[in-house]
Amino acid sequence: MIDPETGAIPLDGTAGFLPPNDPATGRGEGHVTFRIAPLAGLPPGTALRNQASIVFDANAAIVTQETVHTIAASAPDPPVALSPAAGAYSSVLTPVLYASEYAHPLGTPQKAAQFEIRDYTYGTLVWDSGPRAPSTQIQVPVGPLQLGQNYTWRVRYQDANDQWSPWSESAWFTTKPPSAGADLNQDGFIDRVDLLLLIHHWHGSTGADLNQDGRTGHQDLFLFSNSWEGMKP
Repeated sequence: MIDPETGAIPLDGTAGFLPPNDPATGRGEGHVTFRIAPLAGLPPGTALRNQASIVFDANAAIVTQETVHTIAASAPDPPVALSPAAGAYSSVLTPVLYASEYAHPLGTPQKAAQFEIRDYTYGTLVWDSGPRAPSTQIQVPVGPLQLGQNYTWRVRYQDANDQWSPWSESAWFTTKPPSAGADLNQDGFIDRVDLLLLIHHWHGSTGADLNQDGRTGHQDLFLFSNSWEGMKP
């Protein structure tokens, strides 16, 4: 027997010997504590079984009950749909979708990525990339997207143990061309600044005459509202 504190053989010759077992007091009972580390690379679901046998002198072995520990599966972290997002306008119908970097709590490498695009209003599936080679970006092929529509997209990653991450939060973009006529300050956006300019020109000049009738009035406000709402889902 080895003293666990010193790693040496104990000087007390009686150390390690159990007295006769007394079920009433527990005197005579003993236990062994140990730790093990599983082999690297074992797939999730692998069962680690442990059982011991105890032999006293020349008596038959006493076999303990079997314990089972299962290696748990750990999925990749959910990615983030980066671009296009927040209602960005795509001037092409084959945009490149960009997502965040792959990350895994256990460092398991990436095996695949999957992207999908849905109709913003109805949620119907427009395009599904299916599992693709490890990547954080993909170009949408010709065909699925149409001009003048709003879309959402999301992405998920798969690790080398075939575990999929949760889907990312959906991001949305549009293929509706912005109306340049309502961009009164010509900054590339139709926003509240343009609305203030429209109010400033109200009944005063033709500076915000969107319908070209020689005055800035209610019809121009209606056209401006349509242009602004056309940039939203």
